[in-house]
Amino acid sequence: VKVPMIECLCIIQKDNFPALLRVYTGDKDVNKYHYMCYCAIDIFEEKEQGRTGGATKQFDSYLGVLYPVQDHKIHGYITNTGARMVMILDEKDGKDGSLVKAFFKKLHSLHAECVSNPFHRDGQPIVSKKLDRDLEALVRLWNSDAFTLR
Repeated sequence: VKVPMIECLCIIQKDNFPALLRVYTGDKDVNKYHYMCYCAIDIFEEKEQGRTGGATKQFDSYLGVLYPVQDHKIHGYITNTGARMVMILDEKDGKDGSLVKAFFKKLHSLHAECVSNPFHRDGQPIVSKKLDRDLEALVRLWNSDAFTLR
């Protein structure tokens, strides 16, 4: 049985509300993924404070591995609107940072498309069948090693 490499994706709004949390392992215990995502908030805040000091600088939205825990690597990405994106990978996933960054850019684009919908309400969970289908397809590509930089 092939272990899924992307185990969880989460989008946390700037007010620390988890607007989207999707688990791709079939694991019924989603609380452990909630916990890992909430732990990432502190690291996001540390990184954001480091960015705000000094002159305006170009910064990379992809923050890299926020922290490792047990058998996972937790990667982070922050949008210009303050949404924080978390990807929880199995530690055996050996893809490099450029692929993770490219994945986050696609996720960011899907998120922007979803929240631009006039029926989307800020501060509410993201509910979108189209987004779910698109995320499933992206995760399937990643987990089958077919994901590319394009």
